[in-house]
Amino acid sequence: MVKFAKNGSTVTTAAVKLARAHTKRDLVAVCSDHAFFSYDDWFIGTTPANAGIPQAIKDLSVTFKFNDLASIEVLFKKYPKQIACVILEPATEVEPKDDFLQKVQALCKKNGTVFILDEMISGFRWHLKGAQHVYKVTPDLATYGKGIANGFSVCVLAGKRQIMERGGIYGGQERVFLISTTHGAENHALAAAIATIKEMKKGRVIPHLHRIGKLLQERLNAASKRYQLDKVINVFGAVPCRLATSFAAVGKYTSFQVKTYFLQELISQGILFNGYFASSFSHGIAEVKKTEQAWDFACQRLAAALSDNSLEKKLIGEPVKPVFRKYN
Repeated sequence: MVKFAKNGSTVTTAAVKLARAHTKRDLVAVCSDHAFFSYDDWFIGTTPANAGIPQAIKDLSVTFKFNDLASIEVLFKKYPKQIACVILEPATEVEPKDDFLQKVQALCKKNGTVFILDEMISGFRWHLKGAQHVYKVTPDLATYGKGIANGFSVCVLAGKRQIMERGGIYGGQERVFLISTTHGAENHALAAAIATIKEMKKGRVIPHLHRIGKLLQERLNAASKRYQLDKVINVFGAVPCRLATSFAAVGKYTSFQVKTYFLQELISQGILFNGYFASSFSHGIAEVKKTEQAWDFACQRLAAALSDNSLEKKLIGEPVKPVFRKYN
């Protein structure tokens, strides 16, 4: 069964609400290695940017590490019969190792806990059937968005009927008031999703995303290496359709200063970039070449600024900051 909404936070929170209703438990186990699940209190309370969230709410979320089964086992031992759900992405820039997802699923089943995979990013990018198909695991609930409608505002909560029907209007069960959104009745985005999926079923889109991503990764890392910056800037990812960029500190300069100056120089060449690549079907060789040229320019400028110790005074604005920070 599925439920449609307009943004990712809405459907991940709906998944958590269903899990709590289904299990009659309160605690939510959240993967702390994954960047974002929701703007709602159950997730933001686990981050440093948790001002305005009561301690009683913060206490209802516990965290674990990706690819660290022991960190989840500890939670089940510490909170027996209290964890409503475990929520994580199937993969990010790091892939699951040693059947991690299957083992988490088995732990959830053993403990009567709902297993949720957030495929907001991986869905319709790893594979038409999502990363869960690639890694051969079927969750109790899954969330999708971003790639599903070619930029239109559509997100999806999908899952097993036994759990999903709690959010419906039939069956005589205790009702879960699942989702209500101001623009929920807007249906152009659903038409866009149908059209997008039809195009994806032709089998051309997802292989293209992977090819373009791989080409970008190879060329940009080669450019960094040309200027001896390969240990400072690295484009990486578990699969080439989802690439991130890491920046290292150099001498007295923090990684945030290095990143800011590099992005500043990319902008000067017409490339607006925040460190993350999400390749699309419209990206082709021309876009790769344009990005590579700008990357080469920015590497040249960064290498020079590091060499003559002038990076800080060349910054136009303040260095970028982490999204989840205690203070502005």
